[in-house]
Amino acid sequence: NCVVIKPSEVSVASEKLIRDHLNKYIPADCFPVVCGGPAETSSLLKQRFDYIFFTGATNIGRIVMKAAAEHITPVTLELGGKSPTFVDASSDMQLVANRVIANKAFNAGQACISYDYIMCTKETQERLIEPMKKAIERFFGEDMQESESFSRIINDRHFDRLDSIKRSSKGRLVIDNGADKSDLYMGLAVIADVDASDSCMQEEIFGPILPLVPVKNLQEAIDMINEREKPLAAYVFSKDSSVIREFEENTTSGAIVVNDSS
Repeated sequence: NCVVIKPSEVSVASEKLIRDHLNKYIPADCFPVVCGGPAETSSLLKQRFDYIFFTGATNIGRIVMKAAAEHITPVTLELGGKSPTFVDASSDMQLVANRVIANKAFNAGQACISYDYIMCTKETQERLIEPMKKAIERFFGEDMQESESFSRIINDRHFDRLDSIKRSSKGRLVIDNGADKSDLYMGLAVIADVDASDSCMQEEIFGPILPLVPVKNLQEAIDMINEREKPLAAYVFSKDSSVIREFEENTTSGAIVVNDSS
């Protein structure tokens, strides 16, 4: 089989790495690497491929699928989305906090299966905040910006997008580790008392901002998940097997993770 590889032009360093090194180990005539932006991608999509595999944003996925339809080319789309998490009151809050922070801090939240928002009761929300503060300090020290273990935002455009989401939220900012555009640093921020109409809930965050969305019970959380587009992953924390079973049987997602991070 031969594969044409088109890395994202947004991830400049990764694109360069693939371009410069891949064909040192596998032949370029079978595995060519095409670099560039929308123009190069559009040109590629006009070709008659046997199969197209795309991973990325939903809006670009629609463009890929439309182009593939011209040649009736089969497609696999691995798209992002708002991956939800439900935290049941029976959970060990420090354990939840440790796993939530580890997941959300990975690559500064720039991962397709990162927790996008957490649903729990108001009481559980308040029980979770202090353990998350402890987890952040344990993993990254007193100054997250100085930590060698915390990544930076990919570029200015995404920094501005995240900054706008954070600033326009009507929720309560309960954890804020600051931001510095000159360093493309945006520390972990947790926003409590977020509702479905908030700026945090309109698109995949893809960054280190974590909304806490109060719900009355598990059923309300399930209803909220099912009202939205199907997520790439869904997470549930509980010591109660009946809660886990109900979550698994009544939601649909690419994967379900129980009492753990991805």
